[in-house]
Amino acid sequence: RQAWRRPQPAAGTASWVRSHGNTFVVGFWVLVVLLGLLAAGVAGGLPSPRWQGAGGGQAPTGASFAAASGGTSGAAAGGPALSAAPSTPAARIQAKGSSEAPVVVVATLFPLADLVRQVAGPAVQVVTLLPPGASPHTFEPSPGLLQQVAKARLLVYVGAGLDDWGAEMARSANPHLVVLEGTRVVPTLPVVAPHVGGGPGPDGARQGPAHAGDDEHPHGGVDPHIWLDPIRMRDDLAPAVARALAQVEPARAAEFQTNLKRLQASLTALDADIRYQLRGLKERRFIAFHGAWQYFAARYGLEQVASIEASPGQEPSAAWMADLVMTARKLRVHVIFAEPGFSPKAAQVLAGEIGGRVVMLDPLELGETGRDTYQSRMREAVATLARALKGGR
Repeated sequence: RQAWRRPQPAAGTASWVRSHGNTFVVGFWVLVVLLGLLAAGVAGGLPSPRWQGAGGGQAPTGASFAAASGGTSGAAAGGPALSAAPSTPAARIQAKGSSEAPVVVVATLFPLADLVRQVAGPAVQVVTLLPPGASPHTFEPSPGLLQQVAKARLLVYVGAGLDDWGAEMARSANPHLVVLEGTRVVPTLPVVAPHVGGGPGPDGARQGPAHAGDDEHPHGGVDPHIWLDPIRMRDDLAPAVARALAQVEPARAAEFQTNLKRLQASLTALDADIRYQLRGLKERRFIAFHGAWQYFAARYGLEQVASIEASPGQEPSAAWMADLVMTARKLRVHVIFAEPGFSPKAAQVLAGEIGGRVVMLDPLELGETGRDTYQSRMREAVATLARALKGGR
């Protein structure tokens, strides 16, 4: 028998492999490259979302988008008509995952900013315009603040001459900005004219020297310190903030209403805590550093009989101090509240004349939004006030 042998290719076949093998390998890799290019072309050919204005250009982003939209959507605000046009599921996914500039709201003072923050929730960026250590009565905004206002869609300010610099910035930096003036949506009290040791003021309480009259507060002498009454904040200002937020961000209107109800419940609890702390006071009359506490006093049965500052940011004159001494002696006032960030010298001089005591009391004009809350700061201030009126320091 012949041994089994592996079959050998024919001479023609071996010659073909040797002559065409390299061509076959090259062709295989060319096919792989073509398949890769085809896959990339299909993915790259999917249309991406495009935002077009009336002229077909790209939509502005950041500050220019906020200014163009004017705080509302579409052509109703006078800005460009914005439309998203993703035509495939992949494009819609890309549009959903794209980054959008957050809604920016600016508020002049901490109490307003924190109220906005609690109604708006985390989806809205809230900026406080008044920097630490500044007084809203004497503050002069820098040009840098105009950039913050230009990015915003809503401005919340007190009004009544306290922080009208905020409205002036809004008019110059962003004419389409939605503006909410607190003293136009909250029942207000008039600024009490200087009145030494006489009868009751407009709210039934005896009044002494207070702010200057209409020259300091151009809106008919309205007291601007509305935030020191939590019931006005709950029933009037907070709902107005929710309505304003819904105007600039209508898609979240239901969320704003939910947050509003939560905030109002918290302010109801704050009011109950304040009434509990003010039980058993030895005195109900006091002299304030400036006339900030009229709303609080009217709400809770106290009397702010006078203020050390004749007008915001103005040192008291000798004649004014003499009137304060006469008022305090006549009404038997012994508690004088000074303010953090201001010299207590005048308060100490007055206390020495009447045998009174000086206590630091914060009117909540300043604070750090996000770290402090309006409710916590009010509780701290009321604890200080109650301790002083009960005979402590």
